Order: sequence, then C-alpha cells, then structure tokens
Amino acid sequence: MFQQTEEEIDRLIGILKSHDLLTRDIERSETFLTIVNTSDFMITLHDVDLYRPVCINNKFKLFYGFENNWLSQHDLLYYVKTIHVSNLHTLVKSVVFFKQKNHGYLNLTYKLLHRNTTYKDVIGTTKMVFAEKGRPKFAITVARVADTQTDSFTVAKLTKREKEIVKRLVNGSSRKEIADALYIAEHTVHTHTRNIYKKLNINKIQELILLYEMFVSED
Repeated sequence: MFQQTEEEIDRLIGILKSHDLLTRDIERSETFLTIVNTSDFMITLHDVDLYRPVCINNKFKLFYGFENNWLSQHDLLYYVKTIHVSNLHTLVKSVVFFKQKNHGYLNLTYKLLHRNTTYKDVIGTTKMVFAEKGRPKFAITVARVADTQTDSFTVAKLTKREKEIVKRLVNGSSRKEIADALYIAEHTVHTHTRNIYKKLNINKIQELILLYEMFVSED
C-alpha cells in the first residue's frame, strides 16, 4: 500500500540532495518548490520541531483549494483543521515518531478535507530530511488519494476464512493461536496470511491494522 509513496519520497530526497537543498534553507527555497511540483504526488514540507506546515506543492494546493504554496501563516491548527476528527490520533503518532528521532518511514492513512467540502481517504509517507543539533527539523510527506479499487478493505477481495484470520491477526493473535482456534495447520495460516497481504498490496502487520481501522466494514 505504501510502496509507491516510499519510492517517491526516496526519489525526491535524492534529487533534493543533489541540489544541496537538504539544509535549513529548504524552507524558503523556490528550487525546492519547483522540484516537488514535478511530482505526481501531493507533497508537504513540515517543520516537525515547531509542528507546522511550511510548503505544499501544486497538487496539494489544488486538493485543498488553497491560494498559496507557502504556508507561513499556519501553525499546528492547520493539521487539526484539515484532518478528520476520527483521525486526529495520527497527529499523536507523528509527534511521537519524530520526538523519538526516527529516520525511517512514517506510513499513515487518514481522511483529509478536500476543497473545504468533503473528506477523502489519503495514503501518506513522511520522512525526515534535515536535523539540527540532533533534533529532527524538517520532514517531507508524499501522499496520494486512496484508490477505492485497490486500497479499500472490501470484503469481496477476501474469502470468509481470510476475513476471520484478518480479524484475529489485528487483534494480536499469533499464527499458532489462530491455527489452534480454527483447527487448521499453522502453515495453512501462513499461506492465508501471504495471500491476504498480496490481495491488499501490503507487506506488514502494521499496514494490515491501519487498513482494518480505516476501511473495514462490518457485515
């Protein structure tokens, strides 16, 4: 689910590095904006030290219906106003992630306010691009609107057995515990799990949990 956004964020970081833009000056660089405007994804530059957005590319500006790319007048409330109330926990995850000085991918799914009218499901990957005195300073988010054909947790994709295994996996059961509960072999659970991940285009249990929380519909 996050493979495309992870690959794009690494591609952009490589380009920014080649232009010597992974510095403090990134927050006022028109070259940075030119580069991210070439992306097919929605891009945000964040000041994770002050918890505020710095810049969005044209695709994100169009998504929100904003007039400007540079967001100098915005603060933490920007995130509160643009994220659906049911997804505000993602803000907590983001703050904790960067307080712990993580350098990897922060993969999240959330609902964002589209043109001040309705909320759309969005998939995003965030990664730190500059640290100052050992403290994370700037991070970039690469996001895309979820494709309901491939990203929704639709029951049609999974068999009845696979759905049962998904519920047990997201509730923390081990594969052995699932095998014992369903009276099947442990290697059969492994096969079902592999098929579930393939159908949903994911690679990790954390992604399965996020999908379940965001898209699952009860029968």
